[in-house]
Amino acid sequence: MEVAKQFRKDKRLFKVADEDQDNYLNFDEYHKFKHPRMSDALKVVIIQDKLEHADLDKDGAINLEEFIKDERQSLDEDEKDQMESEENRFEEELDKNENGLLEGDEIVHWIDPSNEEDAYDEADHLMEECDSDGDKRLSVDEIINNHEIWVESDATDYGRHLMLNHDEF
Repeated sequence: MEVAKQFRKDKRLFKVADEDQDNYLNFDEYHKFKHPRMSDALKVVIIQDKLEHADLDKDGAINLEEFIKDERQSLDEDEKDQMESEENRFEEELDKNENGLLEGDEIVHWIDPSNEEDAYDEADHLMEECDSDGDKRLSVDEIINNHEIWVESDATDYGRHLMLNHDEF
């Protein structure tokens, strides 16, 4: 059942992303499809999708009770004790306007959170740890000499990206 639901969602996203309606995605269209938060039109699709199955009272928003119920469904049994932290996340992080409801971009942030701040923090950390000559650039030697730091970094997916052919590494 989950596969069918995901297929229907992806099909709706594809249709909206395919701006020229040629049944193919060019690079820009594909980028929007993969990152729907970057397109106002695709944000509408992911908001509607979440509201369809999580907005139990059909008021066009997600209240705390609906949020908790939806989050509980996605947790394993041993993770159910995390629900208190999820309640705090709803109130302190997601409900930006503090009206007790998730609406519009708040729903987008819940479904597809931006990791931009974390990425900048990790980049700053890697530069601070590895830029031994202080030139604000990393040389191949600085990266190789700090291999352990790079392998343990979320920025390299814990070393996985280092195994790929990247000129910048």
